[in-house]
Amino acid sequence: MTEDNVGELDLSVEVVKGSAAKFTQAILGFAGTIIFARALGPASFGGFYLLMSLVRVLDWPTQGWASAGKKRYSEKSSVKNEIVGAQLLVNLALISIAVVTASVAGDFLVSYTGVQNAPILFVLMFAALIFFYPFQKLLTAKGYVSLQAWNDTLRSVTTFGFQLALVLVGWGAAGMSVGWALSTALAVPISFYYLKIWPALPSVSTLRSVWSFARYSMVTSIFSMAYGRYDVLLLGFVVGTAASGYYEAALKLSVPATFVSTIAGSGLMAKVSNRFSKGESFHRTVSRTLSYSSILAIPMFFGGLVLSKQLVVTAYGQEYRSAAALLVGLLFYQIVRTQSKILVRTLSGMDKPRLIMWVSATTLGLNVIVGYALLLEIGPVGVVVGTIIAELLRYVVTAYYVHQLAPDITILPSLLRYQAVASGLMAAVVYFVAQSTSINSFLVLGTIVGLGGIIYFAALVLLSENFRYICQRMFSNFAR
Repeated sequence: MTEDNVGELDLSVEVVKGSAAKFTQAILGFAGTIIFARALGPASFGGFYLLMSLVRVLDWPTQGWASAGKKRYSEKSSVKNEIVGAQLLVNLALISIAVVTASVAGDFLVSYTGVQNAPILFVLMFAALIFFYPFQKLLTAKGYVSLQAWNDTLRSVTTFGFQLALVLVGWGAAGMSVGWALSTALAVPISFYYLKIWPALPSVSTLRSVWSFARYSMVTSIFSMAYGRYDVLLLGFVVGTAASGYYEAALKLSVPATFVSTIAGSGLMAKVSNRFSKGESFHRTVSRTLSYSSILAIPMFFGGLVLSKQLVVTAYGQEYRSAAALLVGLLFYQIVRTQSKILVRTLSGMDKPRLIMWVSATTLGLNVIVGYALLLEIGPVGVVVGTIIAELLRYVVTAYYVHQLAPDITILPSLLRYQAVASGLMAAVVYFVAQSTSINSFLVLGTIVGLGGIIYFAALVLLSENFRYICQRMFSNFAR
C-alpha cells in the first residue's frame, strides 16, 4: 500500500492487524503499570504522569502541524518530500522553545510533579515525542496503518525494558521519564525507513497548503491535549498526586476499549481524504467503521459494571481501591469517545479543520466548567462525569455535521444494538460467576474475563449476520 492507492485501503484487514499490535501494547502497558504503580506508590507514580501530561499538553503545535501534514500527504497530488521537510523545520523550532520554557518554569515543574530534574526530563520527553508522533502519522497517510501500530508496539517493548531497568536501579519517576524518552527516540528511524523519502526544503506553496489546514488543527490540538489531560491535571492541582495516580491507573485499564477506533480512525482519515480529493464516495467505509469502532468499548463497560473493584484491586492492590468508581465512568466515556472519534476523523478527511476546532473548543469549555464544579460537589468521580457530558456534546455536534455533509452515512448502525445485547448477556453470566467465585489472583480473574469474552463473541456471531460475514472475510484474508 502506498499513498497513491491509499483510497483503496482495506481498512478491515488493517484494523485487525493493528489491533493485534495494540493488544500487545496493552499487555506490556498493563504489566508495566502494575509493577511501577506498586514500586513507586501513588505519589511518585502520579508525578511521572503529571510530567507526561504537561509534555502532551504543550505538544500542541506539533500535533496540529502533523495532522495537517498527514491530510496533505494523503491527497492525490502533493509534494511529499517538502511536507516531510516542513515538519522537520517545525520540530527544530519547537525544541528551542521547549528549552527556554523549561529553564524559565523549572521550579514550577519540580514542585508540581515532585520529580527531581523535571526541567531536563521535560525537554528530553518533548524532543522525543515531537519527532516520533508526526512521522507515525505520515506512515498512515501512506497506507501503513498496521505498520505504524507495530512500530509503536516495538517502542512499548523497549519502553518497558528501559523503565524497569532504571526503576530497579533506584531512579524512580525520573527513570520512567528517561526510559520513555529513549525508547521513543529509537523508534523514529524505523518510521523514516518505511517512508522511503528524503526531506526537502519546502516551497512557499507547500507551506501555504499545510498552513491552511494547520492554522485550525494546531488550535484544535491545544483543546484536544488540554481536554485529554484535564482530568488528571485538575486532580493534581485540587486533590493531589495520589488522586492523579488513581485516575491514571483506572485510565490504563480502560484503554483497550479504544484500540479498534484508534486504528480504524487513523486509516479512515487518510482513506476519506484521498477519496474526497478525487471526488469519490466514502459513505460505506465510514458507516462500516462506525459499526465496529465500539466493538470492544461496549462489552468492557458492561464488564466493568460487575468487575470494577476486582479488576482494580487485583491489578494494583488495595491501595488503589478508590480507582474502581473512576474505572466505570471512564469505560462509559470510552463508548462515546470511540464513536465521536470516527466522526471527527471523517470531518478531518473532508477538509473541515475549522469546524473541528470550534467543536473541540466548545467541548473543552464545557469539560472545564462542569468537571471542576462536580469535583467540588461529589469528589474525583465528578471529574469523570464532567468528561462524559462534554464528550456526549462532541458526539451530538459531530454526528449532526457529518449527517449534513454526507447524508448517506449511517450514524447509528444496527450492529451497535447487537453489541449492547451481547454485552448484557455476557455481563449477566460474568456477574453470576463472580458472585460464586473467590477472585484472589490474576489466574481466576483472567479466566472469568476470558469466559466473558467468549460469551460476547459467540452471542454476537449468533445475533448479527453482518458480523458473521466480517469474521469469515477476516479468516479468509489471513488464511491466504
